[in-house]
Amino acid sequence: MQHAKGKSIPRRTLRNAVMLAVAICTEAVIAQTTFTIEQPGPDGDPTDAPNSYIEINATGMVAGQGAIWISDQLGWIKRTAWLFDGISTTMLGLTGGIYTGSQGHEKNEVFGLNNAGQVLGRATEQGSSNDYTSWLFDGVETVIVGPLNRNCAAAQLPGLSNYESSYPVDLNDAGVVIGWSKFCGSASYGTHAWIDDGVDLTMIGFTDAAHTASTSYFDTIQNSQALALNESGQAIGYSVRYLAGVQPAGFHEPNETAWFFDGIDTLEIGFNTGMYLAVDGTRASRPVAINDAGLIAGWSRQYDSGSVAHGETAWVYDSATATHTIILPDCAACINPLDGSRHTTSTLLNEQGFVAGTAKTYDELGNSTGVVAWLYDGTETIPLGLTDASHTNSSGSGSSQITHINSSGQVAGKSYRYSENAASTTVTLWFYDGETTHVIWPYGSWAQNSESSGYINALTDAGEVIGNKFIKEDRWHPYSGETVFTYTPQQGLSTSIADDFSSYYNETGFTELRRVDHVSDSGHMIIDGYRDAGWPSTGALLMAPTANVDIEIKPWDNANEISPDSDEPIIALVLGASIASGASVDFDAAQINPATLRFGPAKAAISGAQGVIDLNGDGIQDYAGTFATQDTGIFCADTEATLIGQTYSGLRIHGTDNITTVDCEVSGCHP
Repeated sequence: MQHAKGKSIPRRTLRNAVMLAVAICTEAVIAQTTFTIEQPGPDGDPTDAPNSYIEINATGMVAGQGAIWISDQLGWIKRTAWLFDGISTTMLGLTGGIYTGSQGHEKNEVFGLNNAGQVLGRATEQGSSNDYTSWLFDGVETVIVGPLNRNCAAAQLPGLSNYESSYPVDLNDAGVVIGWSKFCGSASYGTHAWIDDGVDLTMIGFTDAAHTASTSYFDTIQNSQALALNESGQAIGYSVRYLAGVQPAGFHEPNETAWFFDGIDTLEIGFNTGMYLAVDGTRASRPVAINDAGLIAGWSRQYDSGSVAHGETAWVYDSATATHTIILPDCAACINPLDGSRHTTSTLLNEQGFVAGTAKTYDELGNSTGVVAWLYDGTETIPLGLTDASHTNSSGSGSSQITHINSSGQVAGKSYRYSENAASTTVTLWFYDGETTHVIWPYGSWAQNSESSGYINALTDAGEVIGNKFIKEDRWHPYSGETVFTYTPQQGLSTSIADDFSSYYNETGFTELRRVDHVSDSGHMIIDGYRDAGWPSTGALLMAPTANVDIEIKPWDNANEISPDSDEPIIALVLGASIASGASVDFDAAQINPATLRFGPAKAAISGAQGVIDLNGDGIQDYAGTFATQDTGIFCADTEATLIGQTYSGLRIHGTDNITTVDCEVSGCHP
């Protein structure tokens, strides 16, 4: 059959063609999941600065930023923002006008990426180092979000900008954005928090008399900051309070109101009476995190009989019932014997309502001696961390911290180790699985080396810890053997991820895995690698889970003959797999996203009919697509061709089949 180049083959024709292959003996499909290491971001000159990756979403899309070096005189002339969707890179941000300098300088930065592939960022207005405009890439174009008003009067405090700046903070999967903006002019000064849902821009936070001051320069001073946003469009933040409408000079105790925006109103949260209210009226509460159920973790400051702060109380606020729950770790040493005060603060919150935090410990004289890590599970508060002799100081206390929490309430953290004379800067890493605390590193004989240490980069919902471990002979020698590790209680500590990286990625110049920075829910990882030579010496990469699938090119043709100059399209199929049918894993070909399929050396996209079929009548769905032959980049003498793509969940797929090129007068070669 001959079809004009670029025309679609009717689906019934495609089905008739591939069904010719029913009689072909097709082996059970085996889809083994490995990793593909990719270098997302814009292609640039080798002298460009390394791309830095800020966010990764659940399907493995990555948003980041890079820079272009022009000369010693001009320096980094462009800091570019971009989005990599696994196939192509889209440049983002605001350019031209006030966002591009006379010599081409631009600066766009990334602040967030949601699961819909929308990116939050800001652009620097050229001619100023601290005037910014917030923007959102909505999947189609970059739009300005937040207030934008450049009509400030000239009268202002010396050194302040004439322009209002907008600072992005967070976005959710619906594209709702929160941030804060500074305002200026002869009448007012300070910051306002805001929420922008794409239709309405709402100022949030408190602006009443208690949160307003004035000076000889300004009639009105107000300051509010937005901190976090959940999927329901609810936000948390704080507003600065002023005593008698006066802005204090120099150092002073924080005077802040914690607030919760419920989608309509801004509500005060935290404690503000009794021990939480100083004699002079000072009070301070701060929210830390909010989850999608509207639970908020935070803390409120305690005061003595005067106006001196002497502790904090951790709490959880339930917005559904408008109630606070005080978190009190079961720790006698966490109570100051002199005045009964506690220093307990929240740091982390998960979707199940588990809260992690820290509490100071005291000796009998009321001196601070250490820090206890704790986990609140909604019912009880569990002290965590290592408390054996090597993790206890001369006062009988230690210092521990929870650094990561997953969706099931498992946590990972660190405890400081102590020598005979003083505290060490080295730590022991540990993992709490809900019942037992497991030592990760150092262990065994390495635990006797006071200089061995490490840090944790990620904790997955499956309970896998990813981090870096260091080995050091003594404090006078540099670290050696810094290695990325993975850990589970079942498998123990493994460095295979670093070994696999080194063997796989040598051909691109990255010879060593430096660290894992981010891990998505689907297992995609942002990693940092070392180069042995060249610039830059380090660079961030994407390590994507990949299914190695079986494919059939021209399944009705056992020889897979391809004429590189032909107008005849090529049909390629990805074969599904089922454990029930003898395969080692399941692979649902119906989950392939056709927009991501690329075939041949030139990575041609689908150009004609495509769809789900059952190639060999085994009851397992396969996926077929047609590709314009001359777009594939297949040359004479090529002996194989590769099909790549992604499923809707972001899993990469990779399959290769043999081909035979025909109608070739001379052997071809790729450019």
